[in-house]
Amino acid sequence: MKLNKKEKEILAAYEKGLIKTTAPSKKELKEVKTIAENTFRKDRRITIRLYDHDFKGIQNNQDLNRSLKRALKDVKAKRGRFFE
Repeated sequence: MKLNKKEKEILAAYEKGLIKTTAPSKKELKEVKTIAENTFRKDRRITIRLYDHDFKGIQNNQDLNRSLKRALKDVKAKRGRFFE
């Protein structure tokens, strides 16, 4: 991994014992936890305009995915654990 000049200075200082690591405070942990939770939250609603043929293409893809999943499930059921 390549380090820039500032990163090299920090690493050298740490290796010489000039910099000590500390445990994060409760406030910092809470902030990081909140950021992580917000990263995976799916609560946004958007409005988009699509041409009819694009919308139908998206629906067809979803239908195809459902069909493939159903077919794979059927094959697994017939063949037992061989495909798992």
